[in-house]
Amino acid sequence: MITYVKDIKYGQTYNVKPAPELRVQRDDQLEIQVFSTDPTLAEPFNTGALVQDGVGITKPATYIVDNFGSIDFPVLGALPVEGLTLKEVQNDIANRIKSGGYIKEPIVKVGLANFTITVLKYGSTSKMTITEPSINLLQVVVPTEGEKIKDVMVIRTENGKQTAYSVDYLTREMFDSPVFYLQQNDIVYVKPNGWRQSQTARNLMQVFSTAMSVVSTASSILIWTRLAGR
Repeated sequence: MITYVKDIKYGQTYNVKPAPELRVQRDDQLEIQVFSTDPTLAEPFNTGALVQDGVGITKPATYIVDNFGSIDFPVLGALPVEGLTLKEVQNDIANRIKSGGYIKEPIVKVGLANFTITVLKYGSTSKMTITEPSINLLQVVVPTEGEKIKDVMVIRTENGKQTAYSVDYLTREMFDSPVFYLQQNDIVYVKPNGWRQSQTARNLMQVFSTAMSVVSTASSILIWTRLAGR
């Protein structure tokens, strides 16, 4: 059995890093909705919103961040959003609407529609859609009874480049990793590390053992035959 984060001691306090805010990347899908005390004033900014019939719930319009890091927003036009947090995008749109004299006190809500994480584990692939504002590795890859996970690789895309990080599950240093808190489009790879064999590998080992046993038996018979003939 492996003891995870084994260097943490009972009764001792440790500094905890807060979860960083997600920042907008190219190809992200932003859900944006504008509100006003006078709904008619907000309508021009919600032209892409969908109203679900019979439910009375309005689904926000979705805007895809283009290769220039911008979105094409109603009335306001092209808005640079790449690198901004969701809150910064929200404040920027609200300030532009207010300064343009469209709405005195606009309320803007911005969400990330494509917060997905890909998990590769023991030959299987799963894609998770995250609804929480922040999520960490321990919530995604939880060692179950019988599993022996030593470290996990996280592949992150930033500024058009991919970087691979190794996270050690055996020490508390995992909490200080820049990828402990996950972000959109992260790929999480759980390395086997020789701890776990697939069924195919076990079958091959069984066949190999049987074959070696046959060879060993045949060799013994051949030796004894030669000795008896002397």
